[in-house]
Amino acid sequence: MILQNSFLLVFLISCGDEKAITINNSTPEAIITSHNDNDVVYTDQLIEFRGTVSDANNDPGELEVQWTVGDRVACPFVPPDADGQTTCATTLEVGEDTITIQVRDPNNATGTDTVTLDLQESLPPSSSINSPIGSGIYYSDVLITFEGNVGDAEDANEDLIVTWESSLDGTLEIDTTVDSFGTVSDV
Repeated sequence: MILQNSFLLVFLISCGDEKAITINNSTPEAIITSHNDNDVVYTDQLIEFRGTVSDANNDPGELEVQWTVGDRVACPFVPPDADGQTTCATTLEVGEDTITIQVRDPNNATGTDTVTLDLQESLPPSSSINSPIGSGIYYSDVLITFEGNVGDAEDANEDLIVTWESSLDGTLEIDTTVDSFGTVSDV
């Protein structure tokens, strides 16, 4: 055994030139694909962020991805899918308008991408009942007109979901289709 180690030492000495072996580790890349700077989003609504990560030295399964919103970790480090795709679903609060995706490889090299969103405060929809009126007199054998108006700052009127409920009968089986003006009516 001593003879083998001596041979190795002699071989290394006889090579003469000292050459350093360097290993280059590329920096992984991350791109947010679902949103761009200044996209309008609303607080308190579930939003899915999507991104793509890659690394010249590592397969996607060897990478880990983390999403942050403002100063808060929204989705902790997890591997992306086999194609390098990653998602994070979260709600945003006032002040959390900066979204960052960070990818790291096994050697702790990191890459990031950040977008700054136009974060609007989400407001509840509005509604009013035009008919029937609370002080009216109604008969069980006469049709009653149900009419109301609804609206929302973030959603189109036609996309709103309306239900009519009675304290006596629960949810009423009437047409709740909303027109573009926010009017809903049936008998």
